[in-house]
Amino acid sequence: MPTQTAGQFGRRGVVAAKPPATKAPPAPAWGQPSPRPARAESAAGPLIAVLFSFEGRLDRGLYRLCRIGAYVSTALIGWPLLDTVRAQAEAAGPGPMLLLALVYLGLVCLLVWTTLAMQVKRWHDRDKSGFWAFVGFIPLVGWLWVLVELNFFEGTIGPNRFGPSPKGDPTAVFA
Repeated sequence: MPTQTAGQFGRRGVVAAKPPATKAPPAPAWGQPSPRPARAESAAGPLIAVLFSFEGRLDRGLYRLCRIGAYVSTALIGWPLLDTVRAQAEAAGPGPMLLLALVYLGLVCLLVWTTLAMQVKRWHDRDKSGFWAFVGFIPLVGWLWVLVELNFFEGTIGPNRFGPSPKGDPTAVFA
């Protein structure tokens, strides 16, 4: 029997397999940029997708949480900004007032965009087209319809034509 060194044996005296030889990536050609490592996904990426994208589905809990957060943040930023606009209008004249009013208008546009994006995704979860968001423009009846259907009715179980369920696989026992 040939003699083996201790480093060649693995568990229970069986000869261990040699690790595969790894090749170093080729060096870039002269004047070519070196390859960059892949970027890690940012923590804000999923939140930005929830707030600004019109694709996919959104479950009730996250919809409610994001709507409350959007309204609270708009109130915390908007009300002091409006008070500043009023104070500037009385003191400095129209120049600073116009700038602050444009910032406030931008905040309102941001709130409308995020509201529409989240409502469309919520309608998708109910397996309805995003055009159902226009129901909210019907005075009183539309507002109540949107409030009840998007906040209190559960979405379709499992995948639908708009994508997989935001709650995960319903057939998994311990997901």
